[in-house]
Amino acid sequence: MIKHCLFFLSLAVFCLSQPLHAEEGQYSGGEGTEDNPYSIATAQDWAALSKAPHHWSLHFTLANDIDFKNANLKPIGADPQKSPFTGFFDGKGHTLQNVKINSNDKSGTGLFGEVGEGGTIKNLSLEDFSVKGQDNVGALVGNLQKGTVENCSSNGEVSGRMNVGGLIGRQELATITECSSSGKVTGISAVTGGLIGLSGGSSWTSGGTISHCQSAADVEGTRFVGGFIGSLQDGSVSQCSATGKIKGDNHVGGFAGASKANITASFATGQVNSDGASTGGFVGASGATINQCFATGKVSGERSTGGLVGTASGKIVNCYATGDAESSQDYTGALVGQLVKGSVENCYAIGNVKGNLHSQGLAGKGEEKDIRFSYWLAEGDAGADKNARTEEELTRAQSENTFEKWDFNQIWTRDKDKKVNQGYPWLKNIQQ
Repeated sequence: MIKHCLFFLSLAVFCLSQPLHAEEGQYSGGEGTEDNPYSIATAQDWAALSKAPHHWSLHFTLANDIDFKNANLKPIGADPQKSPFTGFFDGKGHTLQNVKINSNDKSGTGLFGEVGEGGTIKNLSLEDFSVKGQDNVGALVGNLQKGTVENCSSNGEVSGRMNVGGLIGRQELATITECSSSGKVTGISAVTGGLIGLSGGSSWTSGGTISHCQSAADVEGTRFVGGFIGSLQDGSVSQCSATGKIKGDNHVGGFAGASKANITASFATGQVNSDGASTGGFVGASGATINQCFATGKVSGERSTGGLVGTASGKIVNCYATGDAESSQDYTGALVGQLVKGSVENCYAIGNVKGNLHSQGLAGKGEEKDIRFSYWLAEGDAGADKNARTEEELTRAQSENTFEKWDFNQIWTRDKDKKVNQGYPWLKNIQQ
């Protein structure tokens, strides 16, 4: 009897020490390990994964494209116990298509509702997705916390209440690289972005790294609306772009609705329309550094409207704007609507400016001492404005006091044959 008990006790210990395998036939092969990941090959495999929170820390690969034929899917990483996905999912360049996700959960809606620390999703494309949720809503990930998303894309319609993004609803301390989004993104409350809704926000170290990403999504929301990101609270963004049309109520930008973190070597080309304050071709309201960026879209708002930034309290350096800026009321500038305790250096703008009070020149409102070596295209009499230049001066740089102290070796390039930027200088470090 004692021998039998010892045998079964040893057997139980042995079983508990072994890797957790899927039930027989649950997936299309694999063991969930790094060397032998579970294989997802069918819609049935995916359904099994969505019902297996105890597997969400393991390794998976997508064996082929899957057409869900407009089936309603349950988000992975969103169950009653709030277990996030912390495993590894490699799409191997395949596509998931024709999916509907409609969640009433207050937070975390997407193909992956919640992705936690160490969770990685890569090499995956989403086509014809329809995702609806409440807060933290994205086609791929609703809420990304300390995870990684690499080489992923989405195309479809995403809508929600707060923190809504075309690919990711909210991210904190994550790494996001080589990703893209297209389609339409709609937010009915606050913070809506073409690729990401909210970046950071819970503490001063809640940012992350976002690089080499693009959004072509059209975006519509209320407060904090951006073609690429709704609100950038922390972290860094570099080598990214937005090309969709943007519409919102206030704090609206072609790239970001509002930014408290640095943005480098990025651009926006979409038309921007706002019914309120702080509207910019690139950023609606900026409190950090914008370096080597540009915007080309036409911008219209109620007040504090700029071809690049609506309201700026940070630094703008080596940037330009080419789109027209128009306000129905006041504070309108070809580059900045209102420059409030910020600075502008080595920048130019060529768009037309239209508005009421404080609507003229490079910055509608700003201290002259805070604008250095920066210029705007004056079509008529600019009076005593030392920043005004003619088209010839800006395109041929014949004037000795134009482009003074600009770096034409590492940062800027002259467009001598007028084939790249209508003859105006362009930024050589931006990947287009």
